[in-house]
Amino acid sequence: MLSCLHLGFYLASWGMFRASSELPKRSLRQFEPVIELAASLPADLWEIDADSYSEDACGKLVAVAREIEGALRYPDGAWPTRTLATKIMLGIFGSVPAFDSRVVRGLRKTGHTGRFGVRALRDIGRFYAYHQEMIDRHRVPTLDAATGRLTQVLYTRAKIIDQIFFIEGGGRISTP
Repeated sequence: MLSCLHLGFYLASWGMFRASSELPKRSLRQFEPVIELAASLPADLWEIDADSYSEDACGKLVAVAREIEGALRYPDGAWPTRTLATKIMLGIFGSVPAFDSRVVRGLRKTGHTGRFGVRALRDIGRFYAYHQEMIDRHRVPTLDAATGRLTQVLYTRAKIIDQIFFIEGGGRISTP
C-alpha cells in the first residue's frame, strides 16, 4: 500500500488528480495492479532509457504502456489516458517522457510526432543522439527520500528530455 501512496502522491504533484480526472474518485488501491505489474517486469525493461531506444526496446515500452492502461481499467469500463500511463512509466522506470499536453506540444514544435508509440520513441532516441552531450551534462543525482541526501542515481535521459519538451511546449519548471 505504501507504493500506491507514493505513486498517487507523485501523480498528484503533476496535476493528475484534478477534479476532471477519474483518479480522485477512486482509492489509492487502484494502483495495486500497476505496482504488481511493475514488480513483475523483467529487469532489462528497467534499464531502457533514451540512449537505448532500439526497435525492440520501443516495442517493449509501448507494450508496457498498454499493460499499465489495462491494469488501471476503471470498473465502469472506462480506460485511462495514455498521458496517465506514460506519466506512471516516467515515475516508476524513468524510461519515457510523460506524453502530456505540453510535452506533446513541444515534440510537435520541433518536428517530431506527438503521439506515443514506436515512431515517437525512435524520434526521441534520435533527438537524444543528436543532443547527447547537453542532455548527459544535465543528468543530476536524485535525492534519497528518507535522508534528503544526494544519491549515486542520476535522473534518466528520458526525464531530462521530458523537461526539455515540457518547456518547449509552454510549461515552466519551478525552482526553489
